[in-house]
Amino acid sequence: MVASRATAEAVAAAGTPLYGVTGGLGHNRDMAPASPVDETAVLRAHATGVGDDLPPADARALIAAAVSALATGGSAAHPRLVEALAGLLSTSTPPSIPDTGSLGAGDLTSMAALGLAVVAAGYVLQPQDALALLSCNAQALGTASLAWSEGNVLVAALDAAAALSWHAIDGGAAPYSAAVGDASGDPGIADAAARMRALGVTDMPGVSLQDPLSFRVIPQVHGALLLSLGDVHAAAATCLSGRLQNPLFADGAAMASGNFQVLRLALAVEALRVAVAHAAALAERRCARLCAFSFGIGGVPDGDPGALASSGMLAYTAAALLARIRHAATPASALAPPVDGSTEDHATMAPLTIAITRTAVRDAATIAAIETILATDAIGGGAGHPPHGDLAALSRRTSALVAAHDVRTAVQRVRDSAGVG
Repeated sequence: MVASRATAEAVAAAGTPLYGVTGGLGHNRDMAPASPVDETAVLRAHATGVGDDLPPADARALIAAAVSALATGGSAAHPRLVEALAGLLSTSTPPSIPDTGSLGAGDLTSMAALGLAVVAAGYVLQPQDALALLSCNAQALGTASLAWSEGNVLVAALDAAAALSWHAIDGGAAPYSAAVGDASGDPGIADAAARMRALGVTDMPGVSLQDPLSFRVIPQVHGALLLSLGDVHAAAATCLSGRLQNPLFADGAAMASGNFQVLRLALAVEALRVAVAHAAALAERRCARLCAFSFGIGGVPDGDPGALASSGMLAYTAAALLARIRHAATPASALAPPVDGSTEDHATMAPLTIAITRTAVRDAATIAAIETILATDAIGGGAGHPPHGDLAALSRRTSALVAAHDVRTAVQRVRDSAGVG
């Protein structure tokens, strides 16, 4: 940071044309300003975000990503700016940052809001601070990191729900064997199969020679989901450790840069959303199969037919959620129109595609919760064979939640306690 700051000061002192200093921003890049740049005014001019405030966790992730990105150097931001941003992480309530407005070509509106918040907290902006903030993709980087974390929780919930369903139908264990996984040559498939074996999906011949594909291809679909999560992690880690600012101050010069265009990250998150749709589709089909068990076997305390029907009807809710996930699987990163035909004529829509993906992940987690409830109900009613270990504990927790709450609340509670252990 010190080196890039010194480069910026040397370039400015030499009178070399410098983006955002000797000229304006965007389409005003070649117009000399009438007076020295007012850093706060630059932020106010870009603070045009609308909508709801980012949730506190999202706002904190954005701030943490901004600290990481600016600390890599290259932007000429003053070191005290990074210290001031880090100070916002220790406050009880994060600043108000609108959730809508960024096109993913530098998160202009959200970073402007963050910059004004740090000014309101007492920091005095230094030359180049505003531009350093505006060319940072902290909203995309922070929320993509949350999407990765939430996606990993989802996989654990889907694994556990699928394993319970496998017990309920007396499924065959061969598709999850190490031999089958290794034969694929795909590390994701082998990993997903091993995860299922760890949940007790072993040593059963099954009552059918070939289980439905919604059971038999769990390693293939969950494996693809695991690999997609790895791609998001790799893309986010690269962005967080890279110098993405424009201009880039390095090697004693100020260079125009497009590194802020995080298309790789946006595409990785798009692919994750499609992988989530496939995994959710399997879970919904298993719910439909378990629905028949729920209507036909029982498993409801005191044989209450009303409660029995409610449990079975959850499969309809799973179908509604899947329709929403499939609709959301449409790519969003290619939808941005050019907003400045002469200069800013491409965008990644990274914040939008990340937000859509996180909604799909939450919907898929709800389907997993529904499957967990239906499988627990079927096993409790005498279907299949009982699980053991952590999976048995999950089944007991699920039964207790269903007994203690209405259906809507029970689904939410099961989703919020996703996974096993």
